[in-house]
Amino acid sequence: MSAAMPPSRLPDSKALQSIYGMISRAGQVDAVLKRAEPDEVLRYVKGKRVVMSATDGDRRIIIRMYLEDGFECAKRDWAELNRCWPHMNAGPYRVMEPISHVPALGIVVTSFVEGTPFLRYIRSLPKRDRPPCYQGAAAWLRQHMEVSEHFDTPRAARWLKRTDRMAGPQPTQDLIVLRNAVGQETERLATKLKDQKWRYAIGHGDFHANNLLYTKGHLTGIDLGGSAIAPIYRDMARFMVHMATRGARTAGTPVMGIDCAALNTFADVFEMSDVDREVSLPVMIAYEWLIRISASAGDETKIDLAAERYEALLEGLRQY
Repeated sequence: MSAAMPPSRLPDSKALQSIYGMISRAGQVDAVLKRAEPDEVLRYVKGKRVVMSATDGDRRIIIRMYLEDGFECAKRDWAELNRCWPHMNAGPYRVMEPISHVPALGIVVTSFVEGTPFLRYIRSLPKRDRPPCYQGAAAWLRQHMEVSEHFDTPRAARWLKRTDRMAGPQPTQDLIVLRNAVGQETERLATKLKDQKWRYAIGHGDFHANNLLYTKGHLTGIDLGGSAIAPIYRDMARFMVHMATRGARTAGTPVMGIDCAALNTFADVFEMSDVDREVSLPVMIAYEWLIRISASAGDETKIDLAAERYEALLEGLRQY
């Protein structure tokens, strides 16, 4: 992880004292953390997690502390790093090396990776030069998933049902009407999955361009604590919707509110069937949008943006 991560609020003195106390206690049971000399806080999410750089002798390391549900989060992160490390420790697509784990305190220690958040790198490029970046992101995800990929029954209805529970506020009747229309169109599309199979794998769980670090020649995935078995299309949809909400598109025409170049690249890299391209992936893109489009009452700018996104999604879904 690079010190060039996106900025976050730094802990106050009381929180910082608590963080150093945790490292000190961990050092009583872990040799690496006993030697470690903390350097700086790279990321801090109050009450949830801390990411720090440190030195251990002549090497730099990352200390990730999970403050909320720490035991389970650290356990998942550690297990996933160890699962991926054998097939993603060299070459162009990598994960951080797992070094140490203190489950009782929710701490995971990994190697330090110099790099630039991939979203920042993509944004630094002219729009016409961005499409090859999607190839790298899709190839990283393919390598991460391929050892666990398998076929199983589609559960589109279950995923779409979650959108009602996870949806943000829809403050106007027009937005409610648009959202309902998108839901109906997505359900129509999902009926085409009858007698089909979905591809499943252990996915990243929060796959977006800020969870990839770019160094010339390779990409390193970070923040693997949300990994779980899911349809392969879910991580792709998360990546593409995240890019769209950050305005990081190419010069091409968008479809369903996302970059058409990204959609085609992920479909090609994963060698998708027509059903995957035209049904499974669009259904999951709709799911990602439906849990993220929202607006606040009285905020006309955000209300207009939400309507624009619903309309683009609806138009795209109707093409399939």
